Amino acid sequence: MRWTIAAMVAALLAAPMTACTARPAGAAETAPDVAALTACVQTARNANSDPKACLATAHAPCGTISAEAPAAVTLCFSEAKDSWTRATAARLGLLDTEAPEPVALRARIEAKYDLLSGLLQCDRLADLGRLTEIEASLLQMEKTRCEATASGLAYIRLLWRVTRD
Repeated sequence: MRWTIAAMVAALLAAPMTACTARPAGAAETAPDVAALTACVQTARNANSDPKACLATAHAPCGTISAEAPAAVTLCFSEAKDSWTRATAARLGLLDTEAPEPVALRARIEAKYDLLSGLLQCDRLADLGRLTEIEASLLQMEKTRCEATASGLAYIRLLWRVTRD
């Protein structure tokens, strides 16, 4: 399997951070269901409808956590981001073995820049947020939510562009 530098860095950073992050008391497991999102995207594709609603559904459990517990919300969206990163890497690995090389390479390039452009916007919003008087924990929560959304949308675009019929 070929890895992009961004995927390797994300995988290396995610493992120790996930292992060392304690779940707040009472916080439920909120990692999104990748298979459900994948099925939702395929249904949207078949119906010729917008698949972005699939991501909103997948992130809904994070939305049920009180914003008064920003660490719990941040953890939830961090787990979501990690799920989408792993799903994207798995899908690209599958394409490496099953798709013609030009299709797999194009998918890698598209996924890389879809993710990078989304994450760049997250950084922009975080930098602008620092100009306000919002608490650091709330800014981190919003940045993590944005990163999860960017990662999820990159995965959805990958699924949307390259499907196995």
